[in-house]
Amino acid sequence: MAVMRETPRGRDFTAEELIGRQIRIECPVEQATRVAADGETIGNASKVVLTIAQNNVAEAILTLCHVDQTVEEITLRDNIELSFSAIVSEVQ
Repeated sequence: MAVMRETPRGRDFTAEELIGRQIRIECPVEQATRVAADGETIGNASKVVLTIAQNNVAEAILTLCHVDQTVEEITLRDNIELSFSAIVSEVQ
């Protein structure tokens, strides 16, 4: 699970508005995470959960938080591409 840090403000989207759009999640080193729909920043994205099966990303769930405190989740399943790298910081 990845929780979004403060990001450059875009507009708030509803789940319906995102259907059929290409979602991209970017997190350059030492910068805020940016979630975009067809290049437009999603300002109310708060969390991403990735489900990874062997050699395959099965789905990603994106949580949208609204000003009225309602929460929506959208599921991304089609044409998922993933690149992730990090340095191990601890072992449990």
